[in-house]
Amino acid sequence: MNIDEELRKRICKKCDFYKEGERLECGAYKISKKLVENGKISLEDL
Repeated sequence: MNIDEELRKRICKKCDFYKEGERLECGAYKISKKLVENGKISLEDL
């Protein structure tokens, strides 16, 4: 599983606005992805 799939599983699926299969990126997704990529937080922190 790549980072995008894991983020969608941990963030997007909990969102009321998320629709299965959608690939839109909201602000929360973008910020979380950048923090994980930069090592500021881990996927487990989410």
